[in-house]
Amino acid sequence: VKKARPAAVLSALPHVNIATLLDTEIGGLAANFVDYIDAYNGTATGHENDLSLSVAQYLQLIATSTALTASDTVILSDTAAKIKTLNAAQKSALASNKIDVVDASDADLVLTINEANAFSGVTFGSTHQVIVSDLSTAISNLSATAITALVGMGVDKFQPTDTTNNYLRLTVAQAKALGAAVCDGDVRI
Repeated sequence: VKKARPAAVLSALPHVNIATLLDTEIGGLAANFVDYIDAYNGTATGHENDLSLSVAQYLQLIATSTALTASDTVILSDTAAKIKTLNAAQKSALASNKIDVVDASDADLVLTINEANAFSGVTFGSTHQVIVSDLSTAISNLSATAITALVGMGVDKFQPTDTTNNYLRLTVAQAKALGAAVCDGDVRI
């Protein structure tokens, strides 16, 4: 009878800094029998369960059987350009792969409505602004519920891309749903 191997956990203690592992090293964790990554830095700073991964590290990790733990706050932090390279399926799988926050480290993250919606289940970090940039008709056609969801995810600004007709027609409910989010261009309520 073959005995089951107990689950192996790689903890982010002060001597094991997971965030500094190369993406290829993260890709090799499963081959070294690491089942879970548990971020804990041994201090009581309020961030003891935070783990930050780059897009390359995340993509290597999800290609393995090694998983993240739900008790950690896992931040996908990379350049806006690298975050935008994630396809729709990869974006929509972030939450189920235990990613909590997506944060662009170098510039504003500019997304279409469809791209922003693909990040459902995660929130956007506050290092730089997250801007939904789309046709004015597409933004104006968002329901108040859809606007509330995007703002709740951390969208800071709605920006029409039209060159000639860049105004938004919003209902009172849509305008209220914006909360603190800003609209670029003319807004007509």
